[in-house]
Amino acid sequence: MAIQYQCPVCQQALHTHKESSGFYCDNKHRFDRHENGYWVFALPKKGKGKQDSRQLMRAKRHLLTSGLLSPVVDAMATCVSPLLLQGSLQQLTLNCGEGYFVRQLAHSLASPEMQALNVQNHGLQQTAMSEAENAVFAAVKSDTDAFYLLGGDKRLPFADESFDLITLVNTALKGKESLRVLKSQGHLLYVSFGPRHLWQVKSVLYADMAEKAMQVDLPSGLEVVTQQRVLFQHDASSETALTLLEMTPYAWRVNDKMKRQLMSQAYAGLELDFVVTLAKKVS
Repeated sequence: MAIQYQCPVCQQALHTHKESSGFYCDNKHRFDRHENGYWVFALPKKGKGKQDSRQLMRAKRHLLTSGLLSPVVDAMATCVSPLLLQGSLQQLTLNCGEGYFVRQLAHSLASPEMQALNVQNHGLQQTAMSEAENAVFAAVKSDTDAFYLLGGDKRLPFADESFDLITLVNTALKGKESLRVLKSQGHLLYVSFGPRHLWQVKSVLYADMAEKAMQVDLPSGLEVVTQQRVLFQHDASSETALTLLEMTPYAWRVNDKMKRQLMSQAYAGLELDFVVTLAKKVS
């Protein structure tokens, strides 16, 4: 079933303009397809918004394509595969970045191991969204199958209950928009950081570190179906450790002095800790 798009300005239904492949509503708000292949739903604003530098984007891409986070992708695929046995899924990935987890989840579901379980990857119809234009540009260049949108999550350009599956990786779940566009009995695939993530790095920066209990905060209306902790170690260079830190929400706390301190050593057995949660919308 096709997704029903909704104007993020006035919440009217959006129609497709056949010649341009863009969208418009009856109130004449238009959202066009960019020449580089993604659809622009971002509202006009000054500047380009929050974006990584080219250097940081290259560092992140190099790290991700190295396969370091493959155990996380495999855990995600294990959660999604039983859902695909029940039929095709409309999936929305929010804050998709340069599309690594979008691509790799599809790739993992197409593996011989998943096919042996009768998992049909072509049943996963992927839409992905980010407010960082350079990230969306990079995602489109690497992925010809997913439908990429430029826009924020304050008001999503979709009608109520449009998606069977919403995916959010390493980003806080904020507001009610995600639940609004998730179908009744639909699923949220949520990847969050575990309590020991980058423990050795954080121990360099902060004295008297104390491990907290593993906890995943989900909004009301969601019920946990399954949860898997993905905890592993990697012998990381200082550059890799700093890039991993930049991929976390608390990177903004690290000043230049702290970065120089981190770059002064390597990190043998650096702990990477993730929690992969599959939850169902129950109300």
